[in-house]
Amino acid sequence: MKRFCLLLLATLGTAFAFSESTSVLILYNRNTPVNSDVIHFLQDQFARNKADVTLKPEAIPAQVTPGQLVLVLNTGLSQGIDRQLANEVSKIDDKSKILLLSIEKGSKAGTFETLPSSPATLGVDAVTSASRWEGPGFASFFGGKPSANYLMQSQWALYVLHWIEKARTAL
Repeated sequence: MKRFCLLLLATLGTAFAFSESTSVLILYNRNTPVNSDVIHFLQDQFARNKADVTLKPEAIPAQVTPGQLVLVLNTGLSQGIDRQLANEVSKIDDKSKILLLSIEKGSKAGTFETLPSSPATLGVDAVTSASRWEGPGFASFFGGKPSANYLMQSQWALYVLHWIEKARTAL
């Protein structure tokens, strides 16, 4: 998995270095600490990977232009999809430009899961992870290994970045 992440980083760094900025809309239902943490974390991870991606957070209802890449931030539930977010997703014709990010409330999982489009994911690809947020850990400041939870979070952020690059090239 570590080699995969390093290879993915190198590939994405090269791909984004020679491309124009990619604008991605992040749809969310309400201002919460978890939503703010997710948005900030993605921005930080994209900057660390030198990805030329501009995230545009917007609370629903939102105006989505045709062909626009959209991350739907589903938080605050232990399972399922927020009804208002589901209504917004149903209004968007091109589901291939949407990625559902489900941050599961109360989950203590140390891994993330990717899900292909299906009726359960509103017909869009999805990635799920726990809602536990933490930094890299004190030891990492002195050259130590980052916390396992931080590594998991970084891996799903790389998955999102890879999805953006793949969807962008399909535009």
